[in-house]
Amino acid sequence: MKSYLWDTLSDCVSVYLVLFNCLQVTVQCKTIMSNDLFGGIEGGATRTSLVIYNGLGEKVVEHEVAESSNHWNMGMTECIYLLNQIVKDALKKSGKYPADTKLKCLGLCLSGCEEEETNAVLKQGLIKSHPNLAEDYIVCSDTIAPIAVAHGKGGAVIISGTGSNALLVNPSGKQARCGGWGHILGDEGSAYWIAYRAVKTCLDCDDDFEPLPPGATINATWNLVKSHFNIGNRFELLTPFYANFSKPKVAQLCQKLSVEARNGDVLCKHLFESAGVQLGKMVQSLYKNAEKPLLERPGGLPIVCSGSVWKSWDLVKPGFVKQLARTDRGVVVKEISLIKLKTGHATGAAYLAAKHINYPFPVKNNDTCYVFYNYTAASS
Repeated sequence: MKSYLWDTLSDCVSVYLVLFNCLQVTVQCKTIMSNDLFGGIEGGATRTSLVIYNGLGEKVVEHEVAESSNHWNMGMTECIYLLNQIVKDALKKSGKYPADTKLKCLGLCLSGCEEEETNAVLKQGLIKSHPNLAEDYIVCSDTIAPIAVAHGKGGAVIISGTGSNALLVNPSGKQARCGGWGHILGDEGSAYWIAYRAVKTCLDCDDDFEPLPPGATINATWNLVKSHFNIGNRFELLTPFYANFSKPKVAQLCQKLSVEARNGDVLCKHLFESAGVQLGKMVQSLYKNAEKPLLERPGGLPIVCSGSVWKSWDLVKPGFVKQLARTDRGVVVKEISLIKLKTGHATGAAYLAAKHINYPFPVKNNDTCYVFYNYTAASS
């Protein structure tokens, strides 16, 4: 009997020791993971945002600057300097980590980073200039980050902010693009495009070059243009559009036009409806390249909608839906779901950073987005 009790007690002690050791290992692992830092930077035409997470998926700090990080606009050297400075400032801002803390990996989802060759130049530039910034990097377009946040396993994104761009990522890894060519070659449906068309329509009307939409006048639009650019006549437009051109400045006119559109101005409403048509064309372009698993998902093809123009969904929706219903482009859009994110795109860049080095980073796609519109061919 004593032997039995002793054996039982020994077994219990052994189990306890195993559990205790497992607990110690778990605590040690959590301690290590809490000190592993992953950064994600999302850079657009006017703002650059950073978020840093630890290995447990806990947000450490967020930081944003009102500057573009597009190396085509600012130059590669300046871009590299800015990216390093943003990370250092954020670490200091956290109050927990010194500015010279080295990240495990830094994800860079930046406007202008569509080419692998220039992306490699940017990565090598960071490694050479700032060897203690991060152990590794992943560099890609700003269109990738929203998909990483919302879907993880494929989907689409349409960015319509200062400029416009669209990307489809299939489960197989194959991609399709539409747009992203900048204000000279594209940017259809963007804030810049809407503002530019507003100015051009006023000039065309004064020149008796193009007719206005039925029932429209340029009165309200022209007054907004003059006020926005602080000019008195149309010839003074040459200064903001040539001598002192600023794409973000032009694009900012879009928000003022949206106010007049909601007040019922026919021309302003027409401008936003026209933008909706362009965004609808982007959907059609991507849709025809989508693989079956994406199209057969509940809700159809998931599309993240990013950028300030989507805040005027009520204004762009008529043109958007009208274009999707058209079948003259050789594609029938059966069903799509338009999605908005609850978190910043920089989070997607951080997810990609962890995935890049095969780190067991907890990703919660379902908690980061919601569907704001579902389109089906039958309901159109």
